[in-house]
Amino acid sequence: MTFDLAAFLEKAGVGRKLVHLKPKQIFFSQGDPADAIFYLRTGRAKITVVSPDGGKEATIALLSSGEFIGEESLASVGGLHLTTATAIDVCSALRIAREE
Repeated sequence: MTFDLAAFLEKAGVGRKLVHLKPKQIFFSQGDPADAIFYLRTGRAKITVVSPDGGKEATIALLSSGEFIGEESLASVGGLHLTTATAIDVCSALRIAREE
């Protein structure tokens, strides 16, 4: 039996949930627990970071459908998000829990 990535990313299931965000809604914020990764099915999102010193915000990436958001969730158990991910357009994404 082979793993079918396309089938895995097309449907919800145990540890996977479809989420819908409106423009300016947040996937996760800088400092939140990094407990899930998102597969952006439709829409666009931006990744920003706020400097701890002056509170200035910088956009570091623009993402579109077919891309992943929150990869740091895979790298560290119990870690925190280093960025904020925000919907630019109406977005549909598959939220995949770290355990999955």
